[in-house]
Amino acid sequence: MAHRHRTTSQRPARAARRCLLDRLPAPHRPPFALPTTSCRCRNASPRHVHGLPGVAEHRTSVLRSGASVRHVMVWVTASSVVAGSLCRHLTSEMAGSTGLFLLALLAASARASPTRDETPSELAEDKFLRACCANTTDPAVCYDSLFPRASSFEGNHVKVTTAATIIAYEQLRSFDAELRSLLRGGTGAGELVDRALVSCVTYFEKAVLIKEDEALATLLRLETVDGRKTKHAKSDLDDVRDRVSNVLSSSGLLCMEGFVRHGNLESPVGKKMVAGNATVTLYGAIALYLVASIKL
Repeated sequence: MAHRHRTTSQRPARAARRCLLDRLPAPHRPPFALPTTSCRCRNASPRHVHGLPGVAEHRTSVLRSGASVRHVMVWVTASSVVAGSLCRHLTSEMAGSTGLFLLALLAASARASPTRDETPSELAEDKFLRACCANTTDPAVCYDSLFPRASSFEGNHVKVTTAATIIAYEQLRSFDAELRSLLRGGTGAGELVDRALVSCVTYFEKAVLIKEDEALATLLRLETVDGRKTKHAKSDLDDVRDRVSNVLSSSGLLCMEGFVRHGNLESPVGKKMVAGNATVTLYGAIALYLVASIKL
């Protein structure tokens, strides 16, 4: 199947923002996955390196200092993998047979994935999405995360916001699932830390995730012209803003604050908390900025 082909000027910028394996075309995707697909392959971008193999021990220090780490850089043009640039930054943990295997796998995928020029409508979709993401907290992550849905937006900013909100809730659900898994296996960090994690997942479930359906239903109404013209439109928008704000505050303020009082950020549990919170905060902030830019 042909894949969309970026112009020469766009290619390096797009390539530098693709993540390992999760951008491979489905027919060429290997029967395994990395621990998380929330990473973004950009050098010295500490908020996104936590999902890469081999840097778990460095999550907290990287998030604090902003220092570079050696990690895999995979260059992708649209859905086609340019395997020749895979080894720009290869972790020492993935060096050797694993790294060579991935390189061969991606090279085979690149050969099997022909490209084509973008149509005018695809170029328009691309330009529109870039404009929507331009003023968010991280335009590159915003663009990359929403690009697979670009053809469904139809020039509608609220549809972009709906998609971003879905992603933000997905990240919170993933964080919630990870914390629950830690609790089932035992954190080994003591009773007070366990209680802090229980407080996190309880709050996520009873005060934040339970309102996801309402937030998305409200956004669906606002996607229509009629929905944005009703007398309830402003209050609807305020409700969505509050619910998306809760995604951010529940993870960053409430959950992390409770953990910091009793736990050690340098511990294995602490590193998972920092990494999960960073991801939720990143995507939650993008969604919140998009909500705030909706015009009635």
